[in-house]
Amino acid sequence: MEKKDIIRGLRIFLIITIIAIIGVLVFTVNKGTYIALGQMVPLFLLLSLFLALLHLYLDFLRLQVLTWALGRFISFKSSIEFTMGGLFLGAVTPFQSGGIPLQVYILKREGFNIGEGTAVILFRAVLGLGVVFVALPGIISYYHIISTAQVLKSILNYLFFFYLIAIILLLLILFKTEVVRKVLHKFGDFLRKIKIIKSDRPRRFVDRTLNEVSNFKKSMGLFFKVGKWKTLLSFLLTIISMGIYFLIAPCLLYGLGVPVPIVKAAILQLVLTYLLVFIPTPGASGIAELGGFSVFALICPKELLGVYVLLWRFFTFYISVIIGGFVLIRMVGFEKLKKITNKFSPP
Repeated sequence: MEKKDIIRGLRIFLIITIIAIIGVLVFTVNKGTYIALGQMVPLFLLLSLFLALLHLYLDFLRLQVLTWALGRFISFKSSIEFTMGGLFLGAVTPFQSGGIPLQVYILKREGFNIGEGTAVILFRAVLGLGVVFVALPGIISYYHIISTAQVLKSILNYLFFFYLIAIILLLLILFKTEVVRKVLHKFGDFLRKIKIIKSDRPRRFVDRTLNEVSNFKKSMGLFFKVGKWKTLLSFLLTIISMGIYFLIAPCLLYGLGVPVPIVKAAILQLVLTYLLVFIPTPGASGIAELGGFSVFALICPKELLGVYVLLWRFFTFYISVIIGGFVLIRMVGFEKLKKITNKFSPP
């Protein structure tokens, strides 16, 4: 990943985001908006900022505990770089995937091999998904309300197939590693035969990656055996961190003078957040704003909806991207970042 790729991704992210925000504001701002904003309680905005920063702090801490489960407690500085650098690169790449090479590099710097690092990254995501199961009773109780949001239904239909394909591919790699290796080798040989690729670098990458699968599977087992109590502690920190994060939605509404059931607003934010993970646009830009418009229209007055969506995205995402950008540049600079992402990315 080169400097121009990051700048191009950031430009796309900003253009889509600005267009979406303008569109949302144009359709919602009216005279009532200015009257309602006059009744805004700034204290709740400060509280939202506190919740956002506390969520990030606990996110740093839970990563440290998770790596501790594999026998190495990474530094707080590396945890910040891992989290914030990943957030920024995720915002400027499709499917929010750009942060993975950097995160693998940081964990390798801390003594993990690639397989172990990948296991930490994946299991961290698994713990995040575990929050959904904890919140399932609340999701079910509000499903009749959630299902009325048309944009949300479209995202659900799209993600059903995406998750299904992703799970199938993951299972094949884990349990049919050699079969996958043979298929990819044959496919690579075919591409070389028709001269789409000329070197055997992709073949070496496939072998190196699949060789790390054994380290990956070994590391995943350690989470449930040697480090099970530390893994449990990391999961508890994940629940607390995400719980605080989902309180931002009701907090902002109260700040705008809209009293809503706290659990209802938090559940709506939870559902929307997890549905946006695999959206193809950089940082889920555009879809997140439109999705927020559709979902929060269920609990927010129209004259405040555009302003609310803008504030919600700022406190739950934009602020992390801004901080992440400063952390990343301070950490490596563009030239070193290029070397890192090229080293740990497919050819």
